[in-house]
Amino acid sequence: MSDYVPSPVAVAAMRRLVASVAGTGPILEEHVNDNDEVLPHLLIADLRRWFVDAVVAGNARGVTDFLAAIEVLYASEDPDTRNVMEVSFMEDLLALPDANEQAAIEVLQLRAGPRTREGLIATYTYLHPPGDEARPAS
Repeated sequence: MSDYVPSPVAVAAMRRLVASVAGTGPILEEHVNDNDEVLPHLLIADLRRWFVDAVVAGNARGVTDFLAAIEVLYASEDPDTRNVMEVSFMEDLLALPDANEQAAIEVLQLRAGPRTREGLIATYTYLHPPGDEARPAS
């Protein structure tokens, strides 16, 4: 068993995200049933997959609500909450995107709030620095 204790602020932030996005409640419920607690990095990974599916399915309301909710998390002054978003949401989304994830990235580019867009740009630049041979053409 690990000694890892999730940040209470990040846990509360994940619960607020789920409370503000219809259709994500079952994800939280399954997550808690599987883990006996909220593990923010694992939960946001599941919610990231939900977001990608919502984009692909054309769930306009879900996408809009999700974008608003993650903007609040990106604007958080809590470093643990921002780390969850930067690492387990954005880095995982941008690392090796498939076609569905690429569609979600395009939605983020077009519709995300300013803090989320800053996170998108910073993470993309981190993963694909200028001069990186593996960087996709713009």
